[in-house]
Amino acid sequence: MAARRNSRIFNERRDILYSLDDNELIQRYRFDRYSIVYICDILKQELSPITQRSCAVSCVIKVLVTLRYLATGKFQMCNGDDHGLSQPTISRVIFQTLDSLTSHCFLRRFVTFPVQPQEIRRHQQRFYQTANFPGIVGVIDGTHIQIQAPSVNEKDFVNRHNYHSVNTQIVFDSGDHIIDIVARWPGSTQDSRILTTSGLCRMFEGNRLPVSCHLLEDSGYPCRRWILTPFLRPLQGPQTNYNRIRNLCPRYLTGSLLRIRVQQECNKTDSTIKSCSGKCTTVGDFVRNVSEHNHPTVNSNRVRFVSNTRKRAREETTPIQQLYNQQIAEEDDAQAQAFPAFPSMGSALYRHRRKTIPDLP
Repeated sequence: MAARRNSRIFNERRDILYSLDDNELIQRYRFDRYSIVYICDILKQELSPITQRSCAVSCVIKVLVTLRYLATGKFQMCNGDDHGLSQPTISRVIFQTLDSLTSHCFLRRFVTFPVQPQEIRRHQQRFYQTANFPGIVGVIDGTHIQIQAPSVNEKDFVNRHNYHSVNTQIVFDSGDHIIDIVARWPGSTQDSRILTTSGLCRMFEGNRLPVSCHLLEDSGYPCRRWILTPFLRPLQGPQTNYNRIRNLCPRYLTGSLLRIRVQQECNKTDSTIKSCSGKCTTVGDFVRNVSEHNHPTVNSNRVRFVSNTRKRAREETTPIQQLYNQQIAEEDDAQAQAFPAFPSMGSALYRHRRKTIPDLP
């Protein structure tokens, strides 16, 4: 006698998108309702089921499942309990959605380096309005995206901070939009090597842009005709003025990378978020358990001020006290009240200065 086949059981699926308000959606999915609907509209053609038979998973459910996994790193079985799906279905849904999100067609829609003369001049004009710095089309820097230890070539992914990561090169325009990204190198790779082997370098070196333009970078990159790096030991006068004006443009980069790094910064000793009492457990670049973390509102102006002051301490020879006073003078008086006083960050500035100035024999 043949074994009796068990009937399929379909769990109840909640209408999460409209049963939660925007604040609850942001806590669980990192996006509000309008943003989630926008993502679903973009991916509807690729993620919508061909048929509605056997309780097919809709595009909205697929997007919600993937966003919940990326935002919290929950086990797939727990994710399935929240959305009324089985664990194997959750696995297939996440793979399918991530494959659509990382497709070439999707990326080219949002991440595009300006190559038309009108676009390049528009970016240059916006940077010039910020700091009277002509010819700048973007600001480039790298950030380490923390990952779990891989099973293959594990040592290559350990960065200088002694954790596993992917060293990601990002270029921002004047509006904080990502216009170029390279996210395939292990954490031990130097920023200069990533730039040298990137398509961005080949485009500039091959003179493929119709308008002459430059990128702003820090001292970790090589100096080339299309790269503007700071003077490590500037002389008083034009070189010092160049470094000071140059530091005004990377404010875009500081604010943009802050939003990328803030999920991992809560387990570090940065003075801006010391009051976090939760233990940071991350998957990729996201906090695993949000309920354990009650971060105060991050003052982006304060973080930018601290970052730029530390960078000047590394790159200039101006006396530390004078350097701090110059940075304070450039800020608005109302915002400067929230910035750390010199006694509280002076020792950190001296440590950054010692990183670039060798000890006397």
